[in-house]
Amino acid sequence: MAIKDNKNTISYPQLVKKLNEDEIPNNILLFTNEKILLDEITSTIAKKFLGGTITNDNVRTFYSDEKNIEGVLNECSNYSFFSEKKIIILKVLKRAGTKGGFTNAERQSLIAYISNFNENIVFIINVLDKEFNFENYKDFLNDDLKVFILDSGSINDIASWVKIRFNDYKISEETILHFLQFLNPSYDEINSEIGKLKTYAMDKKEITKDDVNLCIGFSRDFNETDFLEAVLTGNYEMSIRIYDKLSLKEDVEVLLVSMLGSSAISASKLMDSQTDKFSKYELFREFKLWGDSDRKLRIVREFKNKINELKLKQAFDYIYNADKALKSSGLSKRGIIIDLIYNMTKI
Repeated sequence: MAIKDNKNTISYPQLVKKLNEDEIPNNILLFTNEKILLDEITSTIAKKFLGGTITNDNVRTFYSDEKNIEGVLNECSNYSFFSEKKIIILKVLKRAGTKGGFTNAERQSLIAYISNFNENIVFIINVLDKEFNFENYKDFLNDDLKVFILDSGSINDIASWVKIRFNDYKISEETILHFLQFLNPSYDEINSEIGKLKTYAMDKKEITKDDVNLCIGFSRDFNETDFLEAVLTGNYEMSIRIYDKLSLKEDVEVLLVSMLGSSAISASKLMDSQTDKFSKYELFREFKLWGDSDRKLRIVREFKNKINELKLKQAFDYIYNADKALKSSGLSKRGIIIDLIYNMTKI
């Protein structure tokens, strides 16, 4: 259970109002795991602080588990004669053996920077853990740091946000409430379903209760193994639908590419006649098929049976290039995965 500080808890509409009306803080400790809200908050800050749109040069994102806090702080402290304003986001992930995602040395470095910050930088420390313990971050607190703990918001707050997200589509308040009753109070999940409804009603630009009833449950409850099966069986449209659902999870793209890579390696091993001697359970252990093992083995076998060595080499090239692009380029993660899905399903 998350231990929170009610003094710093704020609804999303209140936070946006505060950012628009008050001076933008240079250092922000933000508790939310909602990707869409972080994106919108960053956009709000960018318009006011940067005076323009977000680019790869003026907004940079780092992750605490990359163990490169000094590199993050060097980015924040990079003074130059020609002052350049930036937004630096540090996403805090759980790490074994650390308190609140940071080692003691990292904490001291962060605290020192917050007390002597660069005025040309907005530094956002984003805690993603739903079940955070606020006590783990109390040593960060000082007058130079603003803390915002986003709550899930009232139904009216969420409904107002939904109305904005539908922008030029006609939708009644009654239909919005009908829409929300099917969903968890997750902005990321709701945003995904809004996109689906907008696509469905693109021609008429109006959302009705019937539209909600027809669309709302579609593509729900998929998991990574469903994605694996859709891609390796060549089902392009289903692969895209499942990915759109899974993309709500933080950095799921790296996991999906890794799973495809492991499956290609397993298919390669199955081409070796020596594996014919292995029992099913020996194959589970050899291919590290933990969880839903029978299904994963079936998927890999079916993939192996429909390809040859040349096609397998193509698959490895596609997966390697996608993995490299995700880790070393500023390209859209969605674009990289869509290209990978297309290539893999056409093998």
